[in-house]
Formats: sequence, C-alpha cells, structure tokens
Amino acid sequence: MPLRLRYVRTSDGKLLNEALVTGYFASVGADELAGFVHPAVGPFEVKAHKRGYVLMGRGEQVQVDTYAMLDFGEVGLHCTVLRVRRNGARPLDSCPRCETPLTTEVVGGAYRSIATERRTCAVCECQVLSLSNAAEMLGAAANASSGWMRIESTMSCPTCGRVMTLGTLKVGVTTANVEACIPCQCVLLEPEDKRALELAAEQLP
Repeated sequence: MPLRLRYVRTSDGKLLNEALVTGYFASVGADELAGFVHPAVGPFEVKAHKRGYVLMGRGEQVQVDTYAMLDFGEVGLHCTVLRVRRNGARPLDSCPRCETPLTTEVVGGAYRSIATERRTCAVCECQVLSLSNAAEMLGAAANASSGWMRIESTMSCPTCGRVMTLGTLKVGVTTANVEACIPCQCVLLEPEDKRALELAAEQLP
C-alpha cells in the first residue's frame, strides 16, 4: 500500500515532481524522498499506519486514508494511497480507488466533447469518464494490439471489474496519465489530472 506524492503547479496543473513512499517512515531529503523537495512546502515526514499515512510538518498532521490535496499557493501537494485492486475484487459501480459508491451524471462535453457520462467519487474526488471515442482519444500504451507493452493498472474497472490498463489522455498540448478500460470505453481521472485537463480545455480556441 504505497503512498504516491505529487507536486503540481497551481497555475497550469503541470506535474513538477513525483515520489513513491513504500516504507513505514520517510522524510523529505532522505530515503525515498531524497529528491522530493519544494521551497513552498518545506520539510515534512510521512508515517504509515493500517489505514493509510500521516503527513507531519509545520507543527501539523494530515491524515491520508485515500487521497488528500494540500494547497501551498504556487504548488499543490497531492497525496494518493495506491491500493492494489485485482479482477473481481471490488464492488461494481464503486470508486476504483476507495470503493465509495459513484454518483453518475450525463455531461454534454467535459474537456470539449470527449465525455458522454461522468461518475464521481465524493471521497477521493476521482472521476470515471465514459468516452464514446475512447480508443481514439487514449494513447497507444492503452492498446495491446499497437505494439506497445500492455501495462496493467492497480485499479479495476467500476463497470466490468477487470483490471484497467495505463494510457494517456490529451487535451491540446496537455497530457494526463490515466487508467483505462477499453472494452467499457472509460477512463479514471485523478484530481490532479482532472485539473490539468480542465485548464488545458479553457485554453483551447
């Protein structure tokens, strides 16, 4: 149950740095977080427990059971607990990240007409987008027949329960790494990727 940490620039959603904590304890500047430093955030420590992780810094503690985003003005620190999901191991119609039941709504064109339906998790803020043209919108890494190596995600599809594959979703010049299920034509968008694509869509002519 590792913890993924990402520094994302607030102004344009760009990913600045990423680190993965797999041990019981880590601190910025040492061990697994040796190169994970940002002046706006400063030093902090990470400690694991049975439900997730606790971030400690500036005299405060932040509990991360599934997902948390800490706002530091010019940069956001996105903290995501990566729980492994296997085929059929998670209830259908629930969040691939935390198993919370998803709320469904039909949308007319999220990210400029690529989405037809959106399912949202109220806990970890992930979104599952149903794409009418998923095979065309997703990068080649999501398609096993393209010659790329098929890479499985740690997430399982909320529609069919199969393990999702990794792919890319692009809006303008902005690319987000996503988990995808090609048979169900849907992708999982995490909060930081969603924000980056929203900002990219706003800049389209």
